[in-house]
Amino acid sequence: MASKIGAGSLNRDVHDVDDGNRLAMRTSARPGDPLLPQLLRSPDEVHVWTVPLDIAAWRDGLVPGWLSDEELLRAERTRFEQQRRRFAVCRATLRAILGSYLERPPCELRFGQGPYGKPHLDCGRSDPSIHFNVSHSDELALVAVSWERELGVDLERVRSIDGIDDIVARHFAPAERLAFSRVFPATRLSTFYRYWTLKEASLKACGVGLTRATAAIDVRLLPGQDPAAFVADLVRVVGDTAVTFRPQSQTWSATESSTETEMFRAITAVARARHPTALVTTIMLPGFTDSHYFRRMGIASYGLGPFPLTQSDSRGVHGNDERVSVEALRFGVRFYYDVVSRVAAK
Repeated sequence: MASKIGAGSLNRDVHDVDDGNRLAMRTSARPGDPLLPQLLRSPDEVHVWTVPLDIAAWRDGLVPGWLSDEELLRAERTRFEQQRRRFAVCRATLRAILGSYLERPPCELRFGQGPYGKPHLDCGRSDPSIHFNVSHSDELALVAVSWERELGVDLERVRSIDGIDDIVARHFAPAERLAFSRVFPATRLSTFYRYWTLKEASLKACGVGLTRATAAIDVRLLPGQDPAAFVADLVRVVGDTAVTFRPQSQTWSATESSTETEMFRAITAVARARHPTALVTTIMLPGFTDSHYFRRMGIASYGLGPFPLTQSDSRGVHGNDERVSVEALRFGVRFYYDVVSRVAAK
């Protein structure tokens, strides 16, 4: 463990624009290292520093002038000595790290804040721009640095908390709530913190907080509906230039396969051989399957799972406890066999 203010270990996250590969590496470095500006070469590279805050004699190790008068006043106004130490060590080390990249004394750096409190450097027009973000929890802090990317990091000490279900219901998106409901009890707490830190980091990168964040809109587009046109319609309907819309994942138009195929007729025949009054039709599936890629290649594709499931079995689909009875498995396998046999006979 380091025992000096301004110490930390560097993790480099490098994104290769040409082939899309991401490389994470751990580098031995300290603030003040003259090679730091050269290490942060690419606009797509991110350096993440881990900073220990448990420095007992922090006042003795604090370099005069590293903290501004405002920062010193803020530290002294802090009620508890532990919080005072953590703030002073974190801010002084942040100055040392950023000063190393900019090749400027830490005491010369000036900080500002965005509309929702996100800190940034007040750099002159001739100075290189650098982005950073900080998070700390307990006796550890993270500092992320990049030349051009807006950054967000979050660090939380994993500990038991009350009211997790209320927090999930209030802040998690529908798909996140569903996924969280299916995790093993033993991993429930760690899964919550993984989701929570990702949310916090994303919001910090955008420069907003949970109280001023965005709403998640989960939609499914109909076959032939243009994703860009849908977003344009959404912008027009909302009619507020202060509200922005950003797709969180790649958006696809829905696909469909004709019911006038040998495969669909075989599925219908096999189903009615078992249940003469069965209604065989297609459904709109809100999820995403490999059928999308098959249909783009001109291959008719149908999502068919002919396994009789109990209500309990249905709740476990795609979960950690997904299962099907041996009898249902035999029924489904035989169903598949009969469908393939009918198509092959044609």
